[in-house]
Amino acid sequence: MDWSLKRKVEDVVWDCVRLELAADHYSCDGLFILAGEKEKVYKALESRPFNPKTSRGNPSPILGLNGNGRLSVNIQSPKKAFGPKLHDYLKNYSDIMFPRSLVCGYGTQVNKHALGNDYIAVVWHIKPEINKRFTFSVRS
Repeated sequence: MDWSLKRKVEDVVWDCVRLELAADHYSCDGLFILAGEKEKVYKALESRPFNPKTSRGNPSPILGLNGNGRLSVNIQSPKKAFGPKLHDYLKNYSDIMFPRSLVCGYGTQVNKHALGNDYIAVVWHIKPEINKRFTFSVRS
């Protein structure tokens, strides 16, 4: 089975949300690592589910690749492409205050010279907002 079919966007976002919660609780940064064959990892991250469109029709990557800067992914809205299924997870934890958005740096590929079937790891820096962390809760 293709890697992209095994992992769904909401599963990956849920992993990142849990990492952000731990990073906030322990006042540290976190690293989200995704590994596999280069072709399959890139195919998944460049797919439509990992790049939903904004209200203006522009692609809005969930996890960006090989760049500087950072991404902010709104997880509060249950209307986003991955929102309904993600909020099904969140409803199980109605006593938790979740970050309104997930902030991460652009991914860095380890083994930058990998070819199609070579294994790679892509690493994203996840850290809570420092100045003001906006949160929300989900009622079941």
